[in-house]
Amino acid sequence: MRFYYLLIFCLLLLSCKKEGKVKEIINVNEVVESGNKISLLSKDFFKVKEHKNRAVVISNSLKIYNRNKKVIDSVKNLYGSLVEIDSISELKYDLLDSGERCNLYNFIRIKGNKIEGWVIGKDIFEYSNEERDSVLEMNGVKLQLKTTQNFDIGVYDEENEILSFCGEGNQMPLLIKNSLFDKEELIKVKGFQNLYPDGYLTLDAHDGWYDSINELSYINNVLNITITRVYQEGSDVIRANIFFNEKQSYAEVTKLPENCIEVILKKDSELGSIRNHACEKISLSTTIDNYVTSLQALDYTNCSPEFSQAFTNHQKAWLASKQITNKHPELRGEMHDLFDTINKTSDSTEFKKLVKDIWDTWADVEKAAKK
Repeated sequence: MRFYYLLIFCLLLLSCKKEGKVKEIINVNEVVESGNKISLLSKDFFKVKEHKNRAVVISNSLKIYNRNKKVIDSVKNLYGSLVEIDSISELKYDLLDSGERCNLYNFIRIKGNKIEGWVIGKDIFEYSNEERDSVLEMNGVKLQLKTTQNFDIGVYDEENEILSFCGEGNQMPLLIKNSLFDKEELIKVKGFQNLYPDGYLTLDAHDGWYDSINELSYINNVLNITITRVYQEGSDVIRANIFFNEKQSYAEVTKLPENCIEVILKKDSELGSIRNHACEKISLSTTIDNYVTSLQALDYTNCSPEFSQAFTNHQKAWLASKQITNKHPELRGEMHDLFDTINKTSDSTEFKKLVKDIWDTWADVEKAAKK
């Protein structure tokens, strides 16, 4: 029977040559028997293209498929295994037949110590080879950080020319190779599981958030990474202290306090917008009182003393302007329009000095914020 299969294979190759066309070579080991029929180049037989890369397996077990997308084997105990990729399917496939584009993945041919063959790309994360990859050499130790990505639709659905919104949680596992143990591995996470719900360190870049490394240092055999995670609204600053171990390295993760100055400036912007229009219904003096009271209620504890003092002076400048605004309780309108109105009265000279002090003290705030 085996001779019969080989004969068919040879005839197919000969046919390709006679037609003068270059056709895809079929691996004899992947020719499968279905009942008494040989399934070759059926409509389900996927085409492949060369794709050389290295990857990590994020699953304990994987199914191995033939080129007709049929399961022929399964392998366990693979989580965190590193594998080589030599080719992938030209198209993506939804093996669930769900009709959802987020369930489309390439088939990947991988080879590792424990597995070799075609697998679906859902749990295979390859080197992304991007600008956030880093190398640190210090005290005779070399550390290489590599971001990875899997074989789904990705952040941007090119076919439909829209954001895909596919994938939940962490999508780009971070691999670190250390020369201490000549080992490349996933880094397990301890602490703040809400930031890393899958239990391993990532450096993500998708429509949910974007991670960037702000600081890298290696002190007392510990790799310290400071990561800024920017969401569509807001951000987190994450500190990961990585402890290398011959068996399994891990990261202790903490979320650092928000940058005090950034928080204060953002809140001031919100309060300033409210202030500018509040005086359309209430007096300028009451508007200024409400604005300054709100500023005084903010927490300046973790801000620099220079910044805190500059903001206090700015608040005093606003309150000083009430010397003139108290004379015009009847005025209503957008704040800057009301300032223009007062500048046309006999109080103009004094009021301009007071307003200048407001902007001068604000310049001091901005100067202190940059230090």
